[in-house]
Amino acid sequence: MSLRPAETCLIFHVLDLDRTEAFYHALFGLTFERHQAVNQNFIFTRLSADFSMSFMLGEPCPGRHPFPTFTLSGKQMHAVIEELGRQGGHLLDPVSPAPYGLGAVLADPDGYRIGLYQPITLPSPLQNDTA
Repeated sequence: MSLRPAETCLIFHVLDLDRTEAFYHALFGLTFERHQAVNQNFIFTRLSADFSMSFMLGEPCPGRHPFPTFTLSGKQMHAVIEELGRQGGHLLDPVSPAPYGLGAVLADPDGYRIGLYQPITLPSPLQNDTA
């Protein structure tokens, strides 16, 4: 089984989604999809077929965020976590619910944070109704 990720996404925690969207649009012309999962609102932009950025409401943590988050194909989460220890890494945050799937955070042998994401369902963009 190949453990190659299907996508890499940088995850940012921000205080204001509207401000963040306006900032990145003004500087780089990025356009965003708005999403609302059961417990999280976020904006999402795709930079290429296999690279994206997500901005979620939360406490900004410069120095700890962003971190690359690898989207896994199929049900690979547990296989990657099993291999983690053999490769000298360790689990920082256990597998838990994430928007439209499951997520976990691990550390590589040097302590760099890496996210894992396994989708369960496909997200659907929401209209921007901030009026």
